[in-house]
Amino acid sequence: MDKLCTVLHCEDGRITGIYYPDQFTCAVKFSEFLRKIENKAWYFSRYKRLLAVRISFGIACRINQITRLSQQIKALPFLRLVIDEDFPHIINGRDNQVLDQLCRYNRVWLGNLGSASQTGNRAMSERCFEGIIMDPQFTADNSGQPIFNSLMKELEKFASHLIVPGVCTGRYQQIRLQQFDMGAGKEAWAELH
Repeated sequence: MDKLCTVLHCEDGRITGIYYPDQFTCAVKFSEFLRKIENKAWYFSRYKRLLAVRISFGIACRINQITRLSQQIKALPFLRLVIDEDFPHIINGRDNQVLDQLCRYNRVWLGNLGSASQTGNRAMSERCFEGIIMDPQFTADNSGQPIFNSLMKELEKFASHLIVPGVCTGRYQQIRLQQFDMGAGKEAWAELH
């Protein structure tokens, strides 16, 4: 579980939480990860931080079933499930039954808006996502464009959290998730407050 995670923060620099970058494709490994995170729930609750975790379409289907996995997720109110623009049939918005059910019963974020895989515009306008994480390459290529700020203001209408990599990120470094395993949660994040 020693992975580099990205500190999530809003455009104003306010820290929101951390983003676990690896996509979970195996339900057993995802369940094991959630069990480990349960032991760190105190940190996320106390400091009002979120944990955003990428999941595959297969995991989304498993979560939509009434399973132990879905119960584990419900027990972690700080957990956000992240899907990417390559999620099958995301262009259909809530007409995609898997996406609709996932978003109805969980807190879901769109993880790489602007990657040009597919467009999640319809899903965004139907308020499927609590948060949006812009694609880092899209941000790097377009943040200097005059229309970029207007685009960000428009996207803020569709989600509670808008994460824009590369904007106001100067003092935030990646952290190792292992720091939580060693009980260093408070100390590891102290410099980020």
